[in-house]
Amino acid sequence: MSFELKSFSFIVSCFVAFHLTPALLNALEKVTETYPDGSKKAVYTKDSSGRRKGTYTEYWPNGKKKIVAKYKLGHLHGKYSEYDEKGKKVLSSSYLEGALHGPKTKVVNKTVVLSEVWSAGLLVYPRSKELIEKDLKLARTSKVKSIKGAPEDSAGALRRLREYRSALGLYWKSLTLDEEYTKKCQAAAIILTKLGKMTHNIGTNPGVPNEIFELGKEGAKRSNLHQISDLVRSIDGFMEDSDPTNIDKVGHRRWCVSQKLGKTGFGHNGKYSVMWAVDYSAEDEPTLPWTAFPPSGYISRKLFKSTNAWSLHLNPEVYEEIDKSAVSLKVRKIKNPLVPRELLKKIRPLKFDHFNVDQGRSGDAGVIIFRLQKVSFSAGATFYIEVEGIKKRGEDMPSSIEYFVTFY
Repeated sequence: MSFELKSFSFIVSCFVAFHLTPALLNALEKVTETYPDGSKKAVYTKDSSGRRKGTYTEYWPNGKKKIVAKYKLGHLHGKYSEYDEKGKKVLSSSYLEGALHGPKTKVVNKTVVLSEVWSAGLLVYPRSKELIEKDLKLARTSKVKSIKGAPEDSAGALRRLREYRSALGLYWKSLTLDEEYTKKCQAAAIILTKLGKMTHNIGTNPGVPNEIFELGKEGAKRSNLHQISDLVRSIDGFMEDSDPTNIDKVGHRRWCVSQKLGKTGFGHNGKYSVMWAVDYSAEDEPTLPWTAFPPSGYISRKLFKSTNAWSLHLNPEVYEEIDKSAVSLKVRKIKNPLVPRELLKKIRPLKFDHFNVDQGRSGDAGVIIFRLQKVSFSAGATFYIEVEGIKKRGEDMPSSIEYFVTFY
C-alpha cells in the first residue's frame, strides 16, 4: 500500500474515532431505576428514541437478580430469564422481535411445571412429551370413588375417559362417577339387551320392572351407547367416532370432551355399554376457547388412529356459530414448526376424504370435522393446521386458528 493511501486511511480512522464515536455514545443512555431506599431496581440502556436496547437487568430488593433479558429496538429479542429471591433461575425463554420464540420452561421446587415451545408468538407445543406422559400416567392410575350398583369396570372406564381428557389438556381430576347417572345407565343397558338393539328412544317396556324401565328410558336418551362387551374399550369407540354413521357429527366424542362435563356414570349388560353424557355440572373448571382431537402439540399414536376423523371444537362462549360456507381449512405435513409460517404456507395442503361442520347439540361446542386422505402417522409426523372464516363473539372481522400436531 502506498504512503498516500496509508495516510488517507489514518485520517479517516481518526475522523471516525473522534467525531462519530462520541455521537454514537451520546445516542445511548444508561438508565438506573431504584427502590425507595436507593437500592438498584433495574439497569438498562435506551437509544435516542427512548427504546430499550441490549441487556436489561432487574433486581429483587435484596440485590439478587430478578430478570435478565435482551432488547432490540424496544422489543424483547433474545434470551429471557427470571430468578427467585434466592437467585435460582425459575423461568427461561427466548424472544424474536417481541414475540416468544423457542422453548419456555418454568421450574418450581426443582420440578419442571411448564415446558412449552413457541414459534414467533404462536404456541406450538403447550406441553413437553414428558409432562404429557406424566399426566397420562396419573389419569390411568387415578383413584375412583366406588358407586353402589356400578358395573365392575366402571372405574377403568372413567380412568380411560380421564386419560383422553388429559391428552387434550382438559381438566380430568374432578370428573367423577355419579350414583344417579349410574343407575340410569345400568337400567338402559339392561333394556337394550332385552330389545337386542341400540336406541336412544325407548318406547314400550320390553318386560322389565317399571322402575328399571323409567330409569332406563332417561339413561338411553342422555347417554353415549356402544354395542361392545368391554366397557373400557367403549370409551375408545366413543372417541374414534369415525364410522359412516357418526363421522358427520362425532357426537359421542364431543360429549366425552365437553368442557362442562363434571359427572358421568356407566352401565353394562351383555354386549351393550352405556356412558352418561348430558351433564353440565363443571361450572367452576377453567375453560379453553377451543379444543381439538388430536390436540394442539404432542399426541401419542396409541390414542389416535390414522383412520380417525380430526375435530376442532369451538367454545360457544367465545365463538359464534360456525358458517360452513365461510370456513377455510388447510392442513400441511411439515418437518419443522419453528420455520417462519410464511414459508410453511407455501407447502401444498393435504387432501381430505371427509369434511363437515356441525353446530348441533352434541356436547358443548360447534365442531369442524375432517379426515386426511391416505396419510400415515409415523413417530415425529407433524402437521400444521390453519383455520379461517370463523368469528369470535363481539368482533366484526373473521378470526382464525393455527396449531400444530406432532405424533409420537
